[in-house]
Amino acid sequence: MPKLALGQRLFGLSLKLMPPTHKLPPNVVRKLFHWTDKLSGLPRISVHKVEELKIPISTNAKDVLQKTDDKKSETISARLYLSERLSESSEDVLPTIVFFHSGGCVIGSVETHDGFCRHLANYARANVVSVDYRLAPEYKFPVSICDAIDAWNWVVKNGDRLGLNTQKIGVAGDSAGGYLSLLLNLKSLQQNLPVQVTRTPDFQALMFPMLDLRAGRPSYDEFTSGLLLTKDMMLYFRDHYLNSEEEKHLALASPILHDGLSECPPTYLLTVEFDPLRDEGLEMADKLKQAGLNLEHRHLNDCMHSFFSLTKVSKTAKDRTLTTIEQIGGFVNSIVGSA
Repeated sequence: MPKLALGQRLFGLSLKLMPPTHKLPPNVVRKLFHWTDKLSGLPRISVHKVEELKIPISTNAKDVLQKTDDKKSETISARLYLSERLSESSEDVLPTIVFFHSGGCVIGSVETHDGFCRHLANYARANVVSVDYRLAPEYKFPVSICDAIDAWNWVVKNGDRLGLNTQKIGVAGDSAGGYLSLLLNLKSLQQNLPVQVTRTPDFQALMFPMLDLRAGRPSYDEFTSGLLLTKDMMLYFRDHYLNSEEEKHLALASPILHDGLSECPPTYLLTVEFDPLRDEGLEMADKLKQAGLNLEHRHLNDCMHSFFSLTKVSKTAKDRTLTTIEQIGGFVNSIVGSA
C-alpha cells in the first residue's frame, strides 16, 4: 500500500487545522500559494542570467470570449533564465523550455515557480522562459490558453534576440501548466481560437497535469483532505476557470477527451499517487502509449500533488524534485541532442 512521505504527511495534517482553502477568495488563495512556496519550496539559487520580459498578447478577454476584432495592446510578464553554456562552440547551444506554472489557471505566478525554474535551468541544462499568463476568474477560459500560445509564438519569433535556441525548443508545466503545455501541441483543437501556434514544440514535459475537468474519476473521491490539492480545490479551480459547467465536456477544457493525441511530440509525464488528478494522468500515459509516441512515464508512490513546493519540509519531496528535474534534462537532451 503506497504511503505518503512523512514530511508531506505532517504538512497535510497541518492543512486540516486551517480554514478550508476552497472557501477563500482567489486573491487570498494566491497569497497563500505564494507564501507556501516561499517558506517551504525550493531556494532561489543563482543562475547565469535572469531577465524580466514583457510579451505582447494578440487577444484581450473580449476578443477571446466574443471573437471580436476590437483589439488593444496588452502584455503579459515572463522571466528568462539563461543557463551557462559549457563552451562557446556553435554545437553548445542549450535547448529552450517554455514553462507554464500550476494553480488551476486561477492561482500561481512566475514568483511561485521561481525556485523551480532556476533549478530547471541549472540542472536540466536548458534555458527557461517562465510565462505569467492571465488568471481566472478575471480572465476565464480560454484566455489562459491564448496567452500560452501568444507567449510560445513570441519566444519562437524572438529567440535569437534573447540568446535562445529555437531549433531545440519545447514546453513544460506542472498541473494547469501541464494542461497548457499539452494544448500547445494539439493544433487541431486551436482552430476556433483567435490565435494558433506558428510551430509545434519539439517535446513536452507534463508534471501531474490537469487533463479532465469533468472531475469524475475515483481518485477525486479518494483525496478529499490533508493535501495541497483536493477534490474541493479542483472543483474550486474549475468553477472559477470555466464560463459554464457545460464547458467541462470540451476537449479544450478536458484534453483527455481529444482523439488526436498522436499530434503530441515526445513526452515526459510525471504522475503521483496522492493526487486527485492521478487517474487521468495514468490514463493519459496509456493513451500516449497506444498512440505510439515516445513516452517517458514516471510515477511516484510517496508524493502528493505539487510536492515541488514542499522541499524544505520533506527530504523526499526535495529528492524527488531534483530527480525529476534531472530526468527532464536527460529526456530533453535525448530528444534534441546533447548540448
